[in-house]
Amino acid sequence: MSQERQLSVTVTQDEDGTFIAKVHEFPGCFAGGPTVDEAMSTLLQVIPAYLEDVEGVADLRITNVVPVDDPGEDDSPAVAHRHLALA
Repeated sequence: MSQERQLSVTVTQDEDGTFIAKVHEFPGCFAGGPTVDEAMSTLLQVIPAYLEDVEGVADLRITNVVPVDDPGEDDSPAVAHRHLALA
């Protein structure tokens, strides 16, 4: 059985209004959308492909998505933060 991995996601909004969700632990793993929810939904579809492509892992799945009120040490102009759990 694989061990759970915790990931941090920050969602920002660019100049044209698109929301961009980025996984801190996976450089280059991001997705966009017209709302925070759509950016997150797209990101959840992108993560398995990223893992298979970059890490050669095809059997991980997202087990939990938790909104985070405290962004921690990240000083980016974030509009939302999420923690993801992969198992």
